[in-house]
Amino acid sequence: RGREGWEALGLPMSLQEADRAVAEAAALPAKERRVVHGDLGPWNMIYTEEGELLVVDFGEAHLADPYFDLAAALGGLRNHCPGERRDAAAAAFLSECERLLPGLDRGRLAGQFRLWLWRGLAQCACWAGGPGPDWTAMAGALYRSLSWTIPD
Repeated sequence: RGREGWEALGLPMSLQEADRAVAEAAALPAKERRVVHGDLGPWNMIYTEEGELLVVDFGEAHLADPYFDLAAALGGLRNHCPGERRDAAAAAFLSECERLLPGLDRGRLAGQFRLWLWRGLAQCACWAGGPGPDWTAMAGALYRSLSWTIPD
């Protein structure tokens, strides 16, 4: 369905170019794949009164690169933060990831961040022209996010 709506988004990238970018980001040897949440972001996290973090809605769980969930959380954080706070919030998130996960591969995370954005673009293409939000505007914002790079 997303393939049919791609052109309606008016993005400066053909569907074939998008397919190549997704295939490159999704390439991972099967032995390295793990079960991932698949839609990890602020919208699927609940903080209890006791300060515990609960993750909900595992409807998109699948086998993939575990960096995909980190990338989804980072992407959700960046896309939901006010513009003036995005870079600081992303830097704090990355710092905490490196504290908790020594040896974090920022290059691999960057690839999965782009894959998460492509997933969002495909979702926008599925619903382009339909009722609800302005899917073209949302797709434009996601597409612009592709140019953001994870700092070294």
